[in-house]
Amino acid sequence: MTEIPIAAGTNRSFFHETATGAPREAVWALWTKVSSWKDWDLGLKDAELDGPMRLGAVGRIIPQSGPPAKFTVTEFEEQVSYAFATTLPLAKLVVRRSFPPSEGTAFRHEVSFTGFLARLWAGQLGPGFRKALPPTMERLARQAEKTTP
Repeated sequence: MTEIPIAAGTNRSFFHETATGAPREAVWALWTKVSSWKDWDLGLKDAELDGPMRLGAVGRIIPQSGPPAKFTVTEFEEQVSYAFATTLPLAKLVVRRSFPPSEGTAFRHEVSFTGFLARLWAGQLGPGFRKALPPTMERLARQAEKTTP
């Protein structure tokens, strides 16, 4: 039986790395085009950003299940990494996307829950997110490869 991969770490703080044959620029373009997140993130119905991807930008995600959520870009280094945070009741969900040093193109996606009720939210959302992260990243890698001549 084939083991289904889950993101490494704990339900409160986890990550996954994936390699692709596409150049970094192709991955970065998909990462920063928020309106296309739903094309590779199966957990989203839609996403939007008010203006360009930059530090302090505000957007909204609409998950497949659950209410829409506002997010704010909390870190941004062009072509290197960015992070955004979504507020939950008495907690935050922080997503960080980056390129680790490597030969070729590898990319990393980290998720963490912080705040007073982080443990509660990690218990409720973490297991599903950890299972969904590896196939979501594979889908992003394949999409980046399709956009590369």
